[in-house]
Amino acid sequence: MILFRSKLLWVFITIMMLWTGQGMAAAPLVFNYPPLASDDFIINGFGVTNISGICTVTYFGDMRAQCKNNKEVSYELNGRYNFNWQDDKSLYYQYSANEVKVVDIVSSYGVAYPINLTLSGMGGTIRGLYCNYCQNNALTSGLGSGAGCTRTGSSNALYWNASSWRQNSQSGCTSRTRNTNGNASYLGANWLIDTLSILIRPSFVGANPLLIPSGTYTATLSLREGTDFLMSGEINPTFSNGSGAISNIPIVVNVNHALNVSFPSNTVSLEPQQGWKRALLFPESVNLLQGALPFNLSASGLVSVYIGGCTYTVGTTCAVRTNNNGNEHTVPVDIALTVPNASLINANGQVGSPDFNKVLLGAGKSSEVVFTSLSVPLQNSRANLSFSVTGINAQDVVRNQGAHYSGTADITFERVIN
Repeated sequence: MILFRSKLLWVFITIMMLWTGQGMAAAPLVFNYPPLASDDFIINGFGVTNISGICTVTYFGDMRAQCKNNKEVSYELNGRYNFNWQDDKSLYYQYSANEVKVVDIVSSYGVAYPINLTLSGMGGTIRGLYCNYCQNNALTSGLGSGAGCTRTGSSNALYWNASSWRQNSQSGCTSRTRNTNGNASYLGANWLIDTLSILIRPSFVGANPLLIPSGTYTATLSLREGTDFLMSGEINPTFSNGSGAISNIPIVVNVNHALNVSFPSNTVSLEPQQGWKRALLFPESVNLLQGALPFNLSASGLVSVYIGGCTYTVGTTCAVRTNNNGNEHTVPVDIALTVPNASLINANGQVGSPDFNKVLLGAGKSSEVVFTSLSVPLQNSRANLSFSVTGINAQDVVRNQGAHYSGTADITFERVIN
């Protein structure tokens, strides 16, 4: 009987993801896999928390529920547009409706994955200070406020507001005002576009989190005034009064996969298929000695596995050895791994095989094999390590009656981190 003791080593790494904001005043949009309890909602498996913009404010109604239902995030754009108020003029903004921006989230090692960001809406507040004699004509029949614009407004003795919390068409949102008092002394109010923000519908279709190694990835979505959005002080302008300034929206994607391996035993016995009694009577009939070591594996991303070390080796293969009355004998043992519902990933990060069945393990980190589940995270998957001695080596072991072969191997499981 051969005993093969497998001393198993696995790595469960927890990385704290930090964003320093160095060189960037604005806080980033942060996406987390797996989602955190503090995230607002989940998009394609990634949790997200809105940082700024119309999904976070409650000036004229709480937009958070609508943003959650629509799987949208918002971000406040840089700057504001000031306009010296004139009677019967309007402030205006417009964006490139449903335009898709493709950006690459990139790790510190330069590994990139594309995500799609659809510009799905725009919102903001048009504000005038000390304009208590103004009225909002944007809601007046015949003047309109732009197709697809959801509008509310309010006024008091200090300021006048009109907010377009959603614009979802190519038509611009305008606010047009008049001085109802008719007194020229009230024409000096300064008007501005405030809290202007873009609504974004992210899509991670090209970035399956189960195929992305653990790590922190960054990206920047750049929106240029006059191209991606317009601001002006005229009714329905075809130009922007802005300087073409760019609003950079920083994006951080944290991928923090879990890995847990649990073995009920760390010892395996290798035996002939036909049983020891028949094998000892007919050793030439033995072509295989084999044993299995089942275990539970949970993983939510790419996992690397390799043989970290062996007590005995034959070439680059682990081995078992005996010293029977001074006669030393060593035979190689093949070690293979099976993980149900997992796929083999090749060196290019692509799916090399849809099955991960009895994949032969090599010695050393350079011989690692990588696998993952392509659909859902592995939860207590019943995996298996198989051990085998084949051919003439198996016959030699059987013929060496009375001998006791043994050896150990370190099997290393690691999360793949970029």
